[in-house]
Amino acid sequence: MQDFKPKHYRLVKPELFKLDRKKLYLAAETPAGYTLKIEEGEWVGFPKRIVENNLKLFKPYDYGEHKAYNRDKRQRVNRFLLIKKTK
Repeated sequence: MQDFKPKHYRLVKPELFKLDRKKLYLAAETPAGYTLKIEEGEWVGFPKRIVENNLKLFKPYDYGEHKAYNRDKRQRVNRFLLIKKTK
């Protein structure tokens, strides 16, 4: 039997579903279609053709690209260093 490697797509416009824009929503492939986890215990199902053919609403998710984006985002934040003066 062949190993099943699910594809992942991220939701580009969560505001269309009245979801938080700041969160990352991933649609994971199942044998029957795609499932989108909204919150703990809440899921939405989509047919494969809607997720794979609608690139304005779903984009392929690349973990490496997301990780690089977060790394760059952290570097842009101003950080204050607290230095204790010794006598």
